[in-house]
Amino acid sequence: MSEKLRLKTRDYVLGYLDGLKDVKTSKLFFTDINGRIKSITVNISQLERVMKEGASIDGSSIEGWARIYESDLKIKADPETMMISPWKFEDKNNGKNYRECVFICDVLEPSGKSYGGDPRYVLKKAEKRLEKKTFTANFSPETEYFIFENDKEPVTGDRGGYFDTGLDPYELGNLIIHNLEVCGIDADGHHSEVSNGQFETITSYASPVTAADNKIKEMYVTRKTAKKQGKHISFMPKPINGVNGSGMHIHQSLYKDGINAFYDSDDKYNLSDVAKQFMAGQLETVKECTLVYNPTINSYKRLVPGFEAPTYITWGTRNRSTLQRIPTAGKNSKRCELRSPDSSGNPYLQFATMIMAGLKGIKKNLELMPPFEGNVYENKDKFERLPENLEEAINLAQEGIIIKKTFGEPLFEKYIDSKLRELNRYNENVKGKYKTGAKGHSTVTPWEIEVYYPIV
Repeated sequence: MSEKLRLKTRDYVLGYLDGLKDVKTSKLFFTDINGRIKSITVNISQLERVMKEGASIDGSSIEGWARIYESDLKIKADPETMMISPWKFEDKNNGKNYRECVFICDVLEPSGKSYGGDPRYVLKKAEKRLEKKTFTANFSPETEYFIFENDKEPVTGDRGGYFDTGLDPYELGNLIIHNLEVCGIDADGHHSEVSNGQFETITSYASPVTAADNKIKEMYVTRKTAKKQGKHISFMPKPINGVNGSGMHIHQSLYKDGINAFYDSDDKYNLSDVAKQFMAGQLETVKECTLVYNPTINSYKRLVPGFEAPTYITWGTRNRSTLQRIPTAGKNSKRCELRSPDSSGNPYLQFATMIMAGLKGIKKNLELMPPFEGNVYENKDKFERLPENLEEAINLAQEGIIIKKTFGEPLFEKYIDSKLRELNRYNENVKGKYKTGAKGHSTVTPWEIEVYYPIV
């Protein structure tokens, strides 16, 4: 039986959980600036207190957060984000099975004020900027990932390709979709991708904050489901040399008074001026924003020509070789799709940056470049290139203004510092032709497998 609920209030959630005698613990999720899921677990008897007052954490231990002399922070569960696990755990003491519930949390100062370094708060602020322009937004990520045999090395037992069915991993994909639905996450479906062992899950449209919440929960449920089947899920952008990597294509649309603001029946492409300006803002700023969309060393091993990842700045209708495309859609679902981001980043920060980039286009009335409907890779001299490595992306972010404006100065500086340390660790451990900027820099190295494969 599905437990997909529209939970609005703390009292309703507590009353509902009280009726579920097998739910004994609650996981409280939040993210660091790199998008890694952090959590604490509390007994269900403590949940009311945590919802009212929050639970104390040491912010100085979280990547990109507070300094040690200002480390006391609190996390407060958002009742609307509750999900109940579809799997059960055995209590070793009495042999009985129990379940857990999960909440996404807001991070607060000891005073109860929102903490400026909380990625979820950054996205909430970006949404408010949209509301000031009288817009609301819908976001939907398409998440690509690999199903591997173990968590030590990227080896797949699958030999299927794009849209193939009847494979063992495909059945695991069905189970993942089922579990997402049980957890209250609307999943439109899944299918096998081009590379062996690669799949894609599509979640339904939601507000940016809810879409990011769902993305965090989706990654948790997907990994957990696979682990219980003896498999390992990797969202790493490029875990295997010589095959397509995994991206996160973001479908976006704006609405005004409940009507799709991207649609115009009189336009050749059925795109409104708002849609064109929003797209132009994202295209004009994409080079400086790539550090957020593609934040790891490994991200740039995916963004190379020949593997269906966008590498040049252009847009098209139905053209999957472009950075941005307009999927075939009707009046109510007109949207743009940004195809460069990947799942190694923080979805709250990624979505917030996309909103701010698009709003720049609307505010400045930016003109959208003409579309391109040919093969971009065969016409690359016509277009600007995305950053080719993490070092270039860091430099462009520091020269730009969108990320800084989106994050705020303190969080921006911490983010840059985190990325510089990551770059330095790579260059200290990887020498010769694989070093950043060298001709072989697109090769996936053992260092990346060691660092990213277990956690991304």
